[in-house]
Formats: sequence, structure tokens, C-alpha cells
Amino acid sequence: MTQDEVLDALVAHLKDETGAVIREKRQASEMRALAQVFGAVHLGQPNLPSANDFMRRFTTTLGPVVYPSLELATSPMRHLVYVHEFAHVKQFWDAPITFPVLYLSDKEYRAGKEAQAIHSQLEVYHWLTGKIPEKLTDLPRGLAYGYAFSEVELLFAQRLLEVGMTMLVNGVYSTEVGIIAEKWLNTKHPELYHACSY
Repeated sequence: MTQDEVLDALVAHLKDETGAVIREKRQASEMRALAQVFGAVHLGQPNLPSANDFMRRFTTTLGPVVYPSLELATSPMRHLVYVHEFAHVKQFWDAPITFPVLYLSDKEYRAGKEAQAIHSQLEVYHWLTGKIPEKLTDLPRGLAYGYAFSEVELLFAQRLLEVGMTMLVNGVYSTEVGIIAEKWLNTKHPELYHACSY
């Protein structure tokens, strides 16, 4: 199997383990409607994506349903994006009533959940490559566009990631999706441990 085929199989395994459903974004009427909302709000909030950006660049998860962005299929990072989104699906299934309400109404809660999803990505990235990002300050900055987080919320996300990276440097995987991925990779493809390129 090629590296891409193994990672596709990992994505399929994580999808099944987290109870995720993948639905084509451009075919989903709810995504087209949400894009129109983003388009209207974007005029007054430049930190939010335009309707076109939302459809083209932002993979979105609502409950257990992942809507891949139009660009995701050709992205070399697509497997890690799915890891991130499956972390959100797991968060939803852990608290199907409170998660959506708090995620939409409490920016600190949302920043924490985004940090956890990024942490999941970094655990899989670390298992595959043996690397961790040198500058964690850049990771939550990506959250500034699309989530309208304040500096305090961005710093909160950064500090959560710093704690997670301290564990990761010591070989400890601590997110549920990261642990599921680690177990599957160790069992099915141990030869890829720290041997992949991204």
C-alpha cells in the first residue's frame, strides 16, 4: 500500500470509530444556506469567511456530519483535516445536547474544543513524521479567521496546545481520536512510525 492508501484507510477507520458521516458539501442545501449567512455576515465581520470561502476552503462539521470543503479532495493535508473533523464528531457524540449549544454560544468553550481537535491532528502528524511544530503560536492564529476569537481566546487555545505538546514530546497521546489512530497505526502499519513525509 502507498502512504496515501494507508492514510485513506486510517480516515475510513476513524470515520467508523467516531460515528461520522461524510456528505458532499455542494450538494447539501443546509451548507448552501449557511454559506449565504456567512456571505451576509462577512460584510460586517471581515474575520469571518465569505460565502465562497466557506464553501471552497472550510471543511465543516455539524453534529456527526462532516462536509468536506471543495478544495479538500486535492489537499495533501486532507487526512489531517479529517482527523480534526472526526475529533469534533467525537465531541458531539460525547455530549449531543450540550456540545452544539456551548460550541455556538461560548467562545472559550469553542476555543477549547478547537484546540483539542488541533491536538488530535498533531498527534497523528507526530506519529507519522516524528515531528511537532516548532511555533505553536501560529496554530491558534489560524483560528482568528473564521471564528472571530479574541486575543484571550486565542491565547487560551495556544496554552491548551502547549500542554498537549508537552505530553506529545514525551510520547503520550491523550486525545481520543489520537489514541484510536495510534492504536490502529501501531497494529496495522507499524513500519510507518515516524517514517512519513508531509
